[in-house]
Amino acid sequence: MANTLRETTAPLRSENHHTELESLSRFNIPGISPALLTAPSPACQEAESRSLVREPVISKIGDAADIAYASHRKTGGSTVSVFDGDLAGRRLFALSVFPDRTIELFDPPTWRQIFNFALENLDLVLRKGCAIGTWQNRRRRLHVLDVVVCVANLQAALELGKCFDQQFVFDLHRRRDIAIPYRHSVSGLHIVERGND
Repeated sequence: MANTLRETTAPLRSENHHTELESLSRFNIPGISPALLTAPSPACQEAESRSLVREPVISKIGDAADIAYASHRKTGGSTVSVFDGDLAGRRLFALSVFPDRTIELFDPPTWRQIFNFALENLDLVLRKGCAIGTWQNRRRRLHVLDVVVCVANLQAALELGKCFDQQFVFDLHRRRDIAIPYRHSVSGLHIVERGND
C-alpha cells in the first residue's frame, strides 16, 4: 500500500494475537461477553480458519468492505460488522482495543485496502462483538483502519477504554465521541523524601 504510514503487522501477529486476547480476558467487565475476550487454542484456530475462509465468508467480507468504503467516503468513518452490517445508529459503543492492528493512511482507504485489512484480521472480525472501524483523524490528517469492540453498556465501554488507555468511546447511536474520564490527581498520596539512614 503506497499511502500507508505503517504497514500492518500481520506476519508478526501469529505469535502475539493470543496474548492480546488473553490480556483482554482478565477484565471482568459487565456487558462484555467472555467469549469475545478468550483466545482460541492454536489448533482450534487453524482448523477454524481453514473451515471459515470459504466463499460465503469471503462474500460477507466483501459486503462489509462495500459498506465501510461507501460510509467512509460519505461521512469520514464507518463501523461495520461482518455479521450484522452497518452498525451506525445502533445503541452500541465502539472502541479500539487492538492498537497493533491499526493502520494509518494518508488518503481515504480504498475498497481493496478495507477488504485486505478485514482478511488480515480475520481472527478478530469474525468474532461476535467485533467490527471493522474506519475514521478520519482530522488532527493528524490521517485515515485510520482498525478492529473495534462494540458493547451495549456505556459504563462497560468506558471501563474497557480505561484499561486500554483510550481517549474516546464512539457512540454509534448519536454518532459522537464520548471522552473517557481519567482521574489526573491521586488523593491521599504523600511523597516522602528519605535520606541515607
